[in-house]
Amino acid sequence: MTAVTRYHVGSLYLAGQTSLSVHQTAAITAALQQQVGSGPPLFISADQEGGEVQRFTGPGFSAMPDRPGPGHHGARRRFGRRPTEWGNQLAAAGVNLDLAPVLDTVPSAAAAGRNPPIGGFEREFGYDPATVAAHGVAVHARAGCRRGGDQREALPRFGSSGGQHRHVERSRRLGHDPT
Repeated sequence: MTAVTRYHVGSLYLAGQTSLSVHQTAAITAALQQQVGSGPPLFISADQEGGEVQRFTGPGFSAMPDRPGPGHHGARRRFGRRPTEWGNQLAAAGVNLDLAPVLDTVPSAAAAGRNPPIGGFEREFGYDPATVAAHGVAVHARAGCRRGGDQREALPRFGSSGGQHRHVERSRRLGHDPT
């Protein structure tokens, strides 16, 4: 609380795993927002990606599957309307910035096992930038519009991120969803 009241930070990251409910989490985030006073609201972020990277698992938070990855149907077909549900749950909990989806590219299934931060946790949407961008845009379109925002995250030192940002922008401009 001191960081908010004394130092006037503008954002907080809710780190770690929790089994608190949506309502319990909302009480905490509301208390944090009250500390701001008359200033602009805080960005309260979390990393709720799905699969092995799901920080909120308590009542009111749905289980999230792994990414579709290579060889699966597209993100829209695999996830359906669930990203909207997940975004609504985060918004109800007071999280207004999700650090997902991750848009790193692991170049092959063989490389995934040698890439613990991305491939080891099955965080990749595919093995090429165009596929990763298409899946990321599909999830963002469903979840990002229902909550305060999301951050399409790329961790260049951990995946092969070269080029997918260009593909994301191109996919978004074209309204393209090959899934």
